[in-house]
Amino acid sequence: MDCRQPDRLLIRKEVRHLPKGRRLFIAKSYSTRKCNYRCRHCLVSAPNAHHPQLPLQDFLHIIREIAVCGINRVDITGGEPFLRSDFEEIVKELSSFNIDIGTVFTNASLLTEDVLQMLKKYHQYPAFQLSFDGLGHHDWLRGVEGAELEADKAFRLLQKHELQPNMEKSKAGVTNGTVLLS
Repeated sequence: MDCRQPDRLLIRKEVRHLPKGRRLFIAKSYSTRKCNYRCRHCLVSAPNAHHPQLPLQDFLHIIREIAVCGINRVDITGGEPFLRSDFEEIVKELSSFNIDIGTVFTNASLLTEDVLQMLKKYHQYPAFQLSFDGLGHHDWLRGVEGAELEADKAFRLLQKHELQPNMEKSKAGVTNGTVLLS
């Protein structure tokens, strides 16, 4: 298989048209648009949002395609990536092609010891970008009571495992109970 040959996947088209001598090494994957939070600033959780999830077989096909194209790192985001019931199959396939998971972007609610052990089983040690909007108003902005405690619990779990947690604050500001997008 040759990355320069046309296929139904957009990734090949984009890689084929890179300037001469340039290579694509990192891909970002929106593993799902589903989310268990109701963030006030996010369209993924908008009341009437319907986001179909890419079927596993198509996702695995894309992984094989990006491996052929020489991509060696994938950052995974969502929605909430850990909502995929087949997340382990995705990790297993990435690992089988020696593709590292660079960063997982997560709201931290489903980040558990079991998830970390599963990643370790496949020799994946990604950075974790945790959504956190500050003490006292994180729950309100994320639309879920207890979201702040979940973020703190995940942060401590990552520290325990000596993994690098990064915190990401939304670009939304709050003034008089109104969400302002910047």
